[in-house]
Amino acid sequence: MFPAVPPSDDLTHRAAVELVLAEGWRYNSRRRVFVSDNDELFRPPQELLAYGQLVYKVPTLAKQNPQDLSAAERDLQRYMQLILPPTELTATLLENLQAWPCIEAATPGPKISLPKA
Repeated sequence: MFPAVPPSDDLTHRAAVELVLAEGWRYNSRRRVFVSDNDELFRPPQELLAYGQLVYKVPTLAKQNPQDLSAAERDLQRYMQLILPPTELTATLLENLQAWPCIEAATPGPKISLPKA
């Protein structure tokens, strides 16, 4: 197996944060707000949404009613990514995301690498 090497500087890539929603929360992308099963709302900071993008990892499951899904599918509904512009992730951003009531876990996304020729 070839060792991974970082991509060249001219390759633009976006940083990502892997998110797991807390039980009973979902993200309404039209309203740009997190909603709990108890109708609690959490609005992410507007400056974050101005340059970042929140996306479900399995968009087709995200649109379905949780009561119609298996336990495994309901679990998959909880996985999201916050895609940021080309930037380095900071520990402060991860701490802030983990403090949100709707987020169970926030971890850095995988590092992009290329095989060494």
